[in-house]
Amino acid sequence: MTREQFMDGLKKNIDRVREYQLGMDGTGGKCDCIGLIIGAIRLAGGKWTGIHGSNYAARNEMHCLEKITSVSQLRMGDMVYKARMPGEENYSLPEKYRAGDDRSDYYHVGVVTSVQPLEIIHCTSVSGGIKRDNALGKWQFFGAWRDLDETASPGVPCRVTGGRLKLREGPDTRSKVLAYLPDGAQVLAGETAGDGTWRSVSYMGQGGYAMACYLAAQEREEKQCIRRLLSLLQQAQQEAEKMLAHTET
Repeated sequence: MTREQFMDGLKKNIDRVREYQLGMDGTGGKCDCIGLIIGAIRLAGGKWTGIHGSNYAARNEMHCLEKITSVSQLRMGDMVYKARMPGEENYSLPEKYRAGDDRSDYYHVGVVTSVQPLEIIHCTSVSGGIKRDNALGKWQFFGAWRDLDETASPGVPCRVTGGRLKLREGPDTRSKVLAYLPDGAQVLAGETAGDGTWRSVSYMGQGGYAMACYLAAQEREEKQCIRRLLSLLQQAQQEAEKMLAHTET
């Protein structure tokens, strides 16, 4: 499943959800936080065979789960988590996870639907259904669902630049305007089209064409992940050298 397909499934699930109910995936208009994602995967033709729970998802269904330090790390389609640590108020990690090294209680999950401007969609009991956040707030961790096929993705992550951009039905200025893409919105851009100045584009599950000169390519998640890992290794090496020097003296 590509990110585009996942986002299309998410949009369909959002459209059918009317209220929050624990243990549901959007069927019958009801879901909880992880159910919003599970339902999206199923609507996109995928399978979720594991436990219905955000703590299970964070530990078993993620690729490269990481700490959020900046909004720039995020990509449309990433899953984001709120977490509590041992000793914090309302910490309630299920007993079956307490034997592991990771003692974080990933109690809530959502999906990044836009980076600039930031939008995180989640299903919560507080609002009684779908809610949209426009700031990181308590969102602390992020990652992609492990079964997303990035290599088969039909598009390259790009950001809209230069103001509001028209998404058209065809690759020319005479074609019908399907939607307006906000400045900074993250989209998936495909092949060039028309006279070569257009690209096929997908945004929140809707496809069309936009002028290529207003699309700025973004780094692939894999390169970002490798860069962060190298930085952590360098920090660890520096700490080890300091400890060795202290021991020798």
